[in-house]
Amino acid sequence: MELEKYDDARPVFDPTLPMAGHPGLGEKTVHVRVEPPGTRPLVLRTRRERRFMGAIPFTVALVLMAVCDFVLDMRLLSIAVGFLLLFPYVPLHLSRKGLKDEWMSLGAGLFWSIWGAPMSALGSAFLPFLLVHGLRYGLFVMVGEKVEFVLPRDRFVDPRDLGYEARRRLCRVQDACRRVEEAQRLIPDFDGRSALVVLREEEWLLARDLARVAPLSEEVGRLRADAASDRVRAALRSREAAVAAAERAVNRRLARVGAYMRPVHAALTALKEWEQLSRLSAGGDAYTDLVARTAAGPSGGLAHDLAGDHALRAAEAAIREHVREADEAASLLTSAARADSPHPDARSGPGGR
Repeated sequence: MELEKYDDARPVFDPTLPMAGHPGLGEKTVHVRVEPPGTRPLVLRTRRERRFMGAIPFTVALVLMAVCDFVLDMRLLSIAVGFLLLFPYVPLHLSRKGLKDEWMSLGAGLFWSIWGAPMSALGSAFLPFLLVHGLRYGLFVMVGEKVEFVLPRDRFVDPRDLGYEARRRLCRVQDACRRVEEAQRLIPDFDGRSALVVLREEEWLLARDLARVAPLSEEVGRLRADAASDRVRAALRSREAAVAAAERAVNRRLARVGAYMRPVHAALTALKEWEQLSRLSAGGDAYTDLVARTAAGPSGGLAHDLAGDHALRAAEAAIREHVREADEAASLLTSAARADSPHPDARSGPGGR
């Protein structure tokens, strides 16, 4: 299956996966083979496998055709070999579209072999079928995905499985990760590495909880709307209480992420303020000259400091202060997350399709 961003929410993967840092998981489209819970996660470098597997019939075809053409001088046998060896391009793993891609690749090779056979009458069959097999080999490699991930269905969350409100909540944590990465890149003294580790864990735990709660919340709402009597509504209270408790846990996660992000947002705003003041300071000479030339009389001076040195110093101080606050908030976030850490078996949960 293909996992991709849906309604601004990205797919979420268990950060304890052995391939958690693989760049392929951050691609716009992630190709996943969903397996039952407990299956060992794997990274399949499908295109590389196909390159090696396709090289076998490609090489065999060229060698046999060369022998038939240049050693045995048997052109018809060379054509037959070139045609028959279009079939043994067999992948170790089928592409995500299954046999459809394989038939397309084989069909293109067979179609061009219709061109190669008559062209062989002009000389040897080697050169025309070299081109045919080159096409067949190229298509065989290209129809496979570059990288595919074999993942148990409980180690990722597809945003398509979540409702609209759940996706909005997930986006809040994902936006927080993005903003911390931005601050890490732009603010020299900002160190958000430990906070990012915690945020990635919170993102996964939140997505897992939302995937578990969303269908139960919908079911409870539907049952209450269709309840035939007070007795049915009373029987629903325990389920409603369970859903409400899960919702409170989700809100606690969002609250502590929001508390950490306040100084981070403030630091980024202070940095933007400093950048704008720096541009104003660099371009202030022309405005100073303009004011001096248009001042009324010799006593007409500047009403304020166009260079903005004081404002620049204040902005720099604000950046340092907000970075310090962010460091303190990161410690609180880590402590709160560790205190609220799940049980050892809580890594599993719904999320696959």
